[in-house]
Amino acid sequence: MEDIKLEIKDLHMKYATKVAIEKMNLELTPGIYGLLGPNGAGKSTLMNIITDNLKATSGEILYGGENIVSMGSAFRRLIGYMPQQQGMYDQFSAKRFLQYVSAIKGVPKKQAKEQIEKYLQMVGLDHVAGSRLGSFSGGMRQRIMFAATMLGEPKVFLFDEPTAGLDPEERIKIRNYISKISGDSIVILATHVVSDVECIADKIILMNGGNIIKNETPHELIRGVEDKVFEMKCTTEDIERLNDTYKKGNIRQGKDGLYFRVVADEKPEGFETIKGEANLEDVYLYYF
Repeated sequence: MEDIKLEIKDLHMKYATKVAIEKMNLELTPGIYGLLGPNGAGKSTLMNIITDNLKATSGEILYGGENIVSMGSAFRRLIGYMPQQQGMYDQFSAKRFLQYVSAIKGVPKKQAKEQIEKYLQMVGLDHVAGSRLGSFSGGMRQRIMFAATMLGEPKVFLFDEPTAGLDPEERIKIRNYISKISGDSIVILATHVVSDVECIADKIILMNGGNIIKNETPHELIRGVEDKVFEMKCTTEDIERLNDTYKKGNIRQGKDGLYFRVVADEKPEGFETIKGEANLEDVYLYYF
């Protein structure tokens, strides 16, 4: 039985004077890992090192106990990578584009034909297989990119902001597709959109400044801030002052007025305050 395990050992990446990844250690087995963090946290750098688009300054990544750099193309064939920026040829039909990607991946023609039909059907675009990509909506293009990522049936999937710019319906579709493939694969989903991972991730990895600051289940992370979430009843006149004091506050309209929601170590003073029910967005706000 194949040992599907990715081990990141003492991984370090430095650009001139900036450290992008700092002595990272992480072990990944089949499941979905949500990679959350602000811009510059090191998420994209980590994904580019895993895909061998970047060479780390030091450290190593092992797949099944073997260094991925030594494995070379053998490891790259095991990867499905869906970048944030779509690299597509608008004049190609959906089917022609997937044939092109399967050829680049080295998928044998018979298998490619079967997989293209399978994944076009999976993403609900088999009825427009002959249509030009230039005529597709943003959501349809993302679904084609998802199908392309599946070609070759990889064991390690990396999705970089896969729902950026999509409407809620298309975002749900992409999330559902990702959820379906996680049974015997390692799935890394880097995003700023907390809702993309709160329902489907087995673990959430919080990154900042090239470091992993938390690596826990969504439930564990939420439990860690459940006593730090407060809602203060306020007026519109209070809001500017509260924003100066609580940089991470959100405002909601309740039945009886405005409530300013904050994540803080201490209960705010001077306002009618109720304890809020913590969620994963509160976790993000607390750490970032």
